[in-house]
Amino acid sequence: GFAAIDKMCRERNCQARGSSGEHSAVVDRIDVSNWRRIGFPEYMLVNDMIMCANFLAEEEDKLPEQKYVVEGTAAADEADQDFDLVMNAQLAVNEYPAETFAAQ
Repeated sequence: GFAAIDKMCRERNCQARGSSGEHSAVVDRIDVSNWRRIGFPEYMLVNDMIMCANFLAEEEDKLPEQKYVVEGTAAADEADQDFDLVMNAQLAVNEYPAETFAAQ
């Protein structure tokens, strides 16, 4: 889950964040940022990010291929919310609702 990913990131001087930034929910992806910022040279902070992103990519490659479950379906009702990837139907096809853009 998210807490385990955040722990792995923090071990590499980074932090995992929700889909819309720090303190936001995870909708369809996470964001990684530097955990330490002040008092460190930029090259070290960039290196932390590169090392963390590469580590997470390697760990992700080790996982068995997982198909997502579309929210609102019978399969989603039976899904384990901590382990199964349940995705909003519009995000699953990379479409965003028109009303979201109209409201902005």
